[in-house]
Amino acid sequence: MARKRGRRERWWGPIGPDTGGTAPRPRASEPPARRRPAPAPSPPLSLSVSSSLRYGATSALLQIVLCVLALGLLPLGPGLLACCAVLWGAAARTRHRTAHRVDLTPLEEGAEADGAAASPAADTEASIRTEVTAFGHLLSRHPFRPDAEAATYGQLSDWTQALDAYERAARSAPHEAPALLAEGRAALDRLDGQLGLDRARGAACFFDRRHGAAAASVRWSPPGGVPRRIGVCQADAVRIADEQRSGSAAAGAPGGPGPGQDRPAVLGSWSRSGSQRLRLARGTERGPFILAVESGSDRPVELRRVRRGTRTTRLLRRTGPVSDRLPLPRQDHAGADPWQLDVRATGPWQVALLTADAARELNGAAEGEGTEILITAPGTRDLEFSHEGPGRYAVRRLFRDFRRGPVLIDGGGAVWGRRFQASARWLLLVEAEGPWSLSG
Repeated sequence: MARKRGRRERWWGPIGPDTGGTAPRPRASEPPARRRPAPAPSPPLSLSVSSSLRYGATSALLQIVLCVLALGLLPLGPGLLACCAVLWGAAARTRHRTAHRVDLTPLEEGAEADGAAASPAADTEASIRTEVTAFGHLLSRHPFRPDAEAATYGQLSDWTQALDAYERAARSAPHEAPALLAEGRAALDRLDGQLGLDRARGAACFFDRRHGAAAASVRWSPPGGVPRRIGVCQADAVRIADEQRSGSAAAGAPGGPGPGQDRPAVLGSWSRSGSQRLRLARGTERGPFILAVESGSDRPVELRRVRRGTRTTRLLRRTGPVSDRLPLPRQDHAGADPWQLDVRATGPWQVALLTADAARELNGAAEGEGTEILITAPGTRDLEFSHEGPGRYAVRRLFRDFRRGPVLIDGGGAVWGRRFQASARWLLLVEAEGPWSLSG
């Protein structure tokens, strides 16, 4: 079949004077290539009187030169130079008019247009804003009240400086916020020193959370371990001081949590600062164990278990202060992975590996913040759970090997007196982002 004259074909459809209707759609097997974003279309060529005269003058000049040259009225050399000048000028103007054409070269699959790449500093900025928010939460929970009659001028000065540093960090550029946060934390440390507060406020006694909040920071070393400072209740602080004065070989070793009760064994403990990788001692591959994590810093703390290869499993991620007890389930299969932990933090922290009998007895009522393992009292009973703050919470059952069981209650936000049933001697795992209490 003869092709129609004046009709040309392109991949996107026919063009030319014989084109009728719209261009055909591309076939489904050949999706149209992605094109670069085209700029705004240039205005059509102006057809003013001056433009017409200019284009006509160029053509007329070329014709006159050719006629004069043909009649012999102009020498051959200058005539050829005049023709070349006229043609060169026309070509240069044509090239100038076509310089604005859009590049329609199809982009490679997966390529992005210019300027579409994300800023490399986005992650850093998000991390800094998280630290600013965490410092604001710390200020909102601080026990100091500037309107109290006992507040001194020095306390008010440090408090005002901490608030001012927070407000400036919230409004500043990301590269200026860390220095402002450091200034605010230093002012808050001075205020805590004047008030007699421990920096690890909110943390429970290192040996047993049933002893209440930590009231003192003492130097202690586990059997065969490295001495370090920990937060303990007042009774444990007196006991450790007496043992150190008497020169006991087991000075600072954990004693019993109460009359007629044995203290759970501490299999290992670490006190570090910043990000570290921990490898638990040999013989601890099986479990089950309880991992106690403490941090008095107001910065985020993340704990991950490292498995074979590069796989990791998140165990904890919270903004301090942190006082959590995490279940490490029993591994019965042969060749179980050794327990390796990645601690990702920017401030000081403490980690201790405890035996399973360190689970907390639920006698009447219990309260805390974060993750805790509880043992219900004998007899089936109704329990009431309360939670403060906007975060998530969940209470689930743990099996004896510390495998996670069914969820009993979960939700988010503040709740008071939410009831559920539990049987005798159940292991319960409480996970909450805010302060919680459980009674029954």
